[in-house]
Amino acid sequence: MRSEKPCPLDICRLAIFSEEEFTAFLHMIISLHSEFKSTIEDQVRQFSSIEGNYYYVNWLEFLSKYHLRDKNLTSYALAHELCDGRAGYERYKEITRSRWKTFAKTISDNTVYLFEGALLQHPITELLGYYEADDSTILQFVNALLETICEISTELVYVSTDQIEQLLLQTAKMRNDQGYRWIDGFIKLVTTCNYGKKHGMSGFSGAVQFCMDRKRIEQKILDQVKIKKSIIFRKLDAKEV
Repeated sequence: MRSEKPCPLDICRLAIFSEEEFTAFLHMIISLHSEFKSTIEDQVRQFSSIEGNYYYVNWLEFLSKYHLRDKNLTSYALAHELCDGRAGYERYKEITRSRWKTFAKTISDNTVYLFEGALLQHPITELLGYYEADDSTILQFVNALLETICEISTELVYVSTDQIEQLLLQTAKMRNDQGYRWIDGFIKLVTTCNYGKKHGMSGFSGAVQFCMDRKRIEQKILDQVKIKKSIIFRKLDAKEV
């Protein structure tokens, strides 16, 4: 699911603010760009959702859309994220499961919802990379999420490939053409997370190895979870590589 609004199931790249912190975030933007003063709150709310007493803000999408580049603003948003090991395992698990339960209570029977990366890719990256969780712990985490939507018609569509290195290169080129160096950020994630440091992962080859390790866990989960699954095997042709 890709939109301006935060994904209701995923906390990857979301900043979580109290009302006071949200107001401070708005004031930081206004101090940098006074032209936003009259409209800033409405614009940021387009990238936000209110859940309980907190604002979940899709801050990176907002800053990218309006070409806002400021080190202090970025640091403030990052300091209020829950991913990349910032939350602690128990809080990460609690908030993620709570959001899945809330979503399950609010869905419409006449709507099809499509989410990308919310069940396997992002949680496994977090649990493996930052908390060094073992396979059993990760499987329990995924099953706990699936339990929250057990009464909903659900299908997991998994795109598989044995060309991980080539796919990473293709993705890097595509996103570089869109104006940002995604691969640099991913390599930094891999080489600075606990798992990457423990296993001496470095550079592009480290990113490839991390994806291979993640895929092994994904395959194990696919073999065990009890929901409808469709596996699509992707083979890159010579023009794509």
